[in-house]
Amino acid sequence: MVMPKGYELNASLENVRVRKNKQTFIEVTEEPNKSIDEVKDAFDRVIGGIEEKKPNSCKIQDFKLGDYDARFIYVSNLLPGIDKATLIIGNEKYATDVGASFPNEDESLKKEIMDIMLTSYINPDAKPDHTPFAKYTINTGGTGFKFNSFKNKNAHVYTSNGDDIEYTGGENYFIIIQFADSVKSTTDEKKRNC
Repeated sequence: MVMPKGYELNASLENVRVRKNKQTFIEVTEEPNKSIDEVKDAFDRVIGGIEEKKPNSCKIQDFKLGDYDARFIYVSNLLPGIDKATLIIGNEKYATDVGASFPNEDESLKKEIMDIMLTSYINPDAKPDHTPFAKYTINTGGTGFKFNSFKNKNAHVYTSNGDDIEYTGGENYFIIIQFADSVKSTTDEKKRNC
């Protein structure tokens, strides 16, 4: 996806999120070792549940995006005042889903989100780049901790369900801070002198 102007980038090992504010964001999730049909099936089950509760709230369109199959899913008013859109793109070897959440009262914002999502493409030659996490292995399996996309720019915050700290009351979170080499050496000296 082309990085949109006016959005901030947040990345974790699981996904990449660009956000305009707390209500407006686009999240890209790779689906390793899953075909587009497998990912579509998973979303179909979710859509089925939504349609039962809110009939006629979902619109689905299949099409080609470049050399890949794509499906666009639009769910109106999933949460009060919030629309969700998802673009699934891929082939029989791998797939990616691009999901967006945004307030539904702004038609120009809706068009902006759609235009951003439709710049998505797959580069089959790309190599994974997990920096700045390359030196760390963080296993949050079996816990409620998830990467917090509303993180401080200088730290990597994990909170309950990935919610913003202000929503969790500032409890139950941990932070990973990467120090520059000069700061790291100062910190090491302080540890030795304590």
